[in-house]
Parts: sequence; C-alpha cells; structure tokens
Amino acid sequence: MIPVVLCIDAEHDDRVPPRDKRLRWKCLEMCFEHFRAYRKRLTRVTGRPVHLSWLVRADPMIETIYGDSAWGLGHYRQGWDQLCLAGDDIGVHPHAQVWSEKYGHWIGGQQRPGWAVRVLDVAFESYQRVFRRPPATIRFGERFMSQEVAARAETLGFRFDLTLEPGRAARSGKISREIMEGSCPSYFRVPRQPYRTKRGDYMMPARRRSGMWFLPVSTVPADEAPASRPPHHRPVEPARIPYVTLHLHLAPEFFRAAIDTLLDELSRPYLVLPMRSDMIVRRDVWTNLETLRAHPAAKRFVFTTAEETIRILV
Repeated sequence: MIPVVLCIDAEHDDRVPPRDKRLRWKCLEMCFEHFRAYRKRLTRVTGRPVHLSWLVRADPMIETIYGDSAWGLGHYRQGWDQLCLAGDDIGVHPHAQVWSEKYGHWIGGQQRPGWAVRVLDVAFESYQRVFRRPPATIRFGERFMSQEVAARAETLGFRFDLTLEPGRAARSGKISREIMEGSCPSYFRVPRQPYRTKRGDYMMPARRRSGMWFLPVSTVPADEAPASRPPHHRPVEPARIPYVTLHLHLAPEFFRAAIDTLLDELSRPYLVLPMRSDMIVRRDVWTNLETLRAHPAAKRFVFTTAEETIRILV
C-alpha cells in the first residue's frame, strides 16, 4: 500500500487579508463541497475509505482580524464535526505573522524571540477550547520550523508534524511580491521518510519509542521532466539542484512526472501533497487529482491521515 496524505491548509481566501474585515472563507466552503463529492470517486478506484487532513489557521493573526484565534475552528464547527465522522484528521496550521504599520500589511514574525512558540501555544489552546481535546497534527505556516517549536510541539502532545520540505533552501525573510514571509531554515538535512527525532536536533532521525513523528512533505528536483527520471533512491542534493514542493496546484505535466519519480525513488513510497484552500479554484488542482485517480498504481493508494501512514510504513 502507498499512503497518500492530501493536506489542505484551511485559511482565508486572500494571502494578505485586511485586518479590519471579517470575511468568510468562501474557498474553504468550496473545499467542503467539492471534496465531499470527489471522495466518492477516489473510493471507487482504490476500494478503500478516503480520509483527508485539514490543517486550520488558528493564531494571533486570526485573533487580530476576527477577534478570536479559534474563529475558523468555531465558525465552521459543523463542517469539522462532519469531516471527523468521515475519518478525516483536523489539525492546526498556525502562522507567525504580525501586522506591520511600516509596510501596511502582515509580515513574518518568526525571528522575534519566543514568538513562534507563543503562536504554537495559541493554536493548541484554540483547538482544545473548541473541540475539548488536543490536536494531533500540526503544519506550521510558511514551512517554518525551529528546535524550540519542535520541542514545544512535542511537549504539548502533538503526535504528527507535516511542515518539513526536504531539499528546500533557507529563506531570509526579505519582503516579497505579496508578503514578508519571514525566515525559515534550510531543510537540506531532512530525510525523505517519516522519522522521530534525536533530542536537540529535529532534523536528525533517532530510534525512539515515543515522541512526535515528522512526515516530510513530498519534494522533487526542480529539473524534473518526464523524459529523464533520476536513478533510484537519489539523495537530496540541494547544493546542485533546487527542490520544489509537490503542491497540488503545480503544472500537471510536472506533477505527473514528479509522482512517478517519487514512487520510483523511495524505498517505502508515500506522498504528502499540500494545498491551500484558496487553490480549490485552480483547474490544475483537479487535473492533478485526476492524475492520482487514474495512475497505474492507484489501486495501491491509500488516501489517509498521518496516523494511518505511520501504521502502514513503520
């Protein structure tokens, strides 16, 4: 069996939302509707139940806009309850963004001492306040992770992390076209298989019987092409080849070739494929989902959660 984790970052529609308008998350509402129907199509192909992973924004930025960090969890509570009954995993997707009067929009606050850990605490408390249970899964925003955040997540009792993107280079935090995204470390050392970490180094696997599992997101070399797949089990080589995260909205030809590459390369293949909820309107998302549904290995695919992925692979 090949686990496939469809990972939906559930958040507001605008990448740079206004801080004074409490807008509905209309694209998330579309996700509820469209994935309810598409789940049945995937089930018919695989012959197995289809479970999705939803990672919901709950952080100080949401509190600033909506007056409550748990707004997305509470406002859509009925939808989350229905998805839980369907076997889906509902986790958290906090961002360390803060409002900048200087730039007039949100900027990354990861470099502020203690801020990212504070953001994680807010997300945990928000989830627990709404659901009366702790969240199992986290995917930190803008692919940010640090030793302090990893240690705090494990202390809080998170069991699975879907943040790390092997081969991706560090980001300095310079202002971009849309937003100052904030810094993040390089993930050159991150393995391409699920692992528990060595204490004190979240990028180093260790044999532990307990602790949080990291499920690295699927990444491939940026030079990927259908006509030239690399040799089996190629290690991450970021100094020579930049890596691309396998988002569901990528160009379909690239996506198709990348899936084949990963299934060939990994000794125990699995896929973690993220998308932001606002990408539901992109035609490429549905073309790529159809690529998965029609893939020659589709009957081996198990569209499932992080927890079930670990049970299959480990």
